[in-house]
Amino acid sequence: MRYKEDHKEQIRQKILESAAVRLRSKGIAASGVVGLMADVGLTQGGFYSHFKSKDALVRESLQSGMQHLYDTISEIMETSNGKPLEAFLDSYLSQAHRDMPGKGCVASALSGEIREASEEIRNMFTQEVAGMTTLLSQALPESWREEERQTYAEMIYATLVGAMSLARAVNDKATSDRLLINAKKQILEMVKSKS
Repeated sequence: MRYKEDHKEQIRQKILESAAVRLRSKGIAASGVVGLMADVGLTQGGFYSHFKSKDALVRESLQSGMQHLYDTISEIMETSNGKPLEAFLDSYLSQAHRDMPGKGCVASALSGEIREASEEIRNMFTQEVAGMTTLLSQALPESWREEERQTYAEMIYATLVGAMSLARAVNDKATSDRLLINAKKQILEMVKSKS
């Protein structure tokens, strides 16, 4: 059977997208090649015609997931009617984000595992976190010095990742909801008091 020229690339993209969801939902260690390939209806044998290693797949799929989040948040901020920080916080600290880790932020889903990952994955992750904090810094008051905006953006992003991680980990919905609500409230009060 002859396939279209772009068939291999389409399969590769399908594997990447499926892996991005599985990795964020189940974790890196719990996501073996067999399961990743089964998710897209393929056998383990075909994996190495698309990726040189599981590490390569993890790096590319997580990078793709972080880029997707960056693009989504950028668009939300651009259409925020002059309230980009609130829009960022509303999106990130939403119940939908909490309840769908497979489609959400790589940092809040996998930071604990990434610290044990290869140097290549950690380098990619570090660059992507820098990109997210730079994006977040653009949502802070323009009257602040650039260095202040970056410092606060890093602090806010760390708070967001921690709040989301805790909100997903607790087994009481009311506590989980409060963690998200209180994180947003505290961030907004901190920014307001500084302005």
